[in-house]
Amino acid sequence: MYNYIDARTRFWVVCWFGFAGWIVTELFIPDTTGLDLREQDRYWAFVREGRAGEYHGIAVHPRHLSWWEKVVLKRGQAYDPELDRKQRVKELRVVYEARMQEREMGKGEEREDDDEGSEITKGLHTYFTSKSERQVWTTLFASRGLVYRKGTFANE
Repeated sequence: MYNYIDARTRFWVVCWFGFAGWIVTELFIPDTTGLDLREQDRYWAFVREGRAGEYHGIAVHPRHLSWWEKVVLKRGQAYDPELDRKQRVKELRVVYEARMQEREMGKGEEREDDDEGSEITKGLHTYFTSKSERQVWTTLFASRGLVYRKGTFANE
């Protein structure tokens, strides 16, 4: 069809198709500028598993959604940073514990380049280690009738 119309008519055809493309883009394409790719992957993992409603992270913040997702699908209502933080800590704990089991079994050696691109950082390792130790000691002393008060364990 394009070869059968003159240049002036081509201009008008292309113009309207460009306008239609702009409308489709504005309505259906989300603005993910500044959104971390890992967070997008995390969101789409929830979607693929059929648990899109359980995701509460920044990828469903209204500024990163298309008009269709905001108005029709109402995905922006799921955004809750506090719930996302708790969920993220649980996910990282699972990854951390799996990594520690691999290292204990000798499958993964401790290397300097091991943490590049990994979600397990030294700060995260310290967080989970100290929290785990705290939980172990609290459970141990609680089984002996002791409770933690003002920096020390005392009888109940």
